[in-house]
Amino acid sequence: MAGPYNYSDVAFSFDDSVGAPQTIEVLSVNGINVKPEVDDVTPNGVEYTARLYAGLMTMDDVELEIVYTETVWAYFDDPGCRGTASGTRTFTITYGGAKSTSVETIIGGTPRKPAKGKVTTFSATLIPTGTITEA
Repeated sequence: MAGPYNYSDVAFSFDDSVGAPQTIEVLSVNGINVKPEVDDVTPNGVEYTARLYAGLMTMDDVELEIVYTETVWAYFDDPGCRGTASGTRTFTITYGGAKSTSVETIIGGTPRKPAKGKVTTFSATLIPTGTITEA
């Protein structure tokens, strides 16, 4: 399928504790934003902004909203992936089965959100740490 895609065409996966990708059901995602790093090189005395590509690509943090279950929570409740040098997990989003974005991440905050009369959810902040692969 070459698009356009809707939310039912998107699949999310996240590594479990042994590095095997697991499909996760995501209620919402803040977006996947891959962008170049640029430097401001505006000379003195001019009214315009000049910028140059700094040679790096970065990705904004990814915020996922997920229904809380013990199974899914276990993927994100891993102290070894909370800011340690070797503790990363691969996050992949696939669009329509063909296009994908994949990146190694550190797990940031994971607040659980119980609310009266609602299904308990949690959000997970994934902080990109390495090479971004878009296929």
